[in-house]
Amino acid sequence: STPRAFDGPERRNQRRNADEIRFWTDYTSDADYIRDDAGERGGLDRDAAFISLVDLNADPTRGDSMDAGIHGLLNHPRVHDPRPSGAKGLNTAQFKGGMRVDYVLPSNGLPVRDSGVAWFAESDPKARLNTASDHHLVWVDLDMTP
Repeated sequence: STPRAFDGPERRNQRRNADEIRFWTDYTSDADYIRDDAGERGGLDRDAAFISLVDLNADPTRGDSMDAGIHGLLNHPRVHDPRPSGAKGLNTAQFKGGMRVDYVLPSNGLPVRDSGVAWFAESDPKARLNTASDHHLVWVDLDMTP
């Protein structure tokens, strides 16, 4: 989870949030500067399939996050953004009137069947999950048939 972007005038949280998102963009790009704990060059292999399940605390259109970070990841050539929606549209969190801050991002080669955000109706027994966190479950259904 990246830090929330609300901040004071120095914008430390916003900058840290953008830097952490940029790291995942660079990791996906197999950037040369990334090293693991043993000093080995890191990042994803250029042909690796992946699924990123992330709480980025950054909405691409609303809120206080620095837009370059989230836009860089969502528009990365290796990332498929399925733009899941639910009862409250793309919103995955309840704060600030609803924002999209949680993501399931498969690599472009993985075929997406469906995706969504779980917002349960008050009459649904699972509705108690709506209050377990200010973030909601994001899901993606992939077609993995050979």
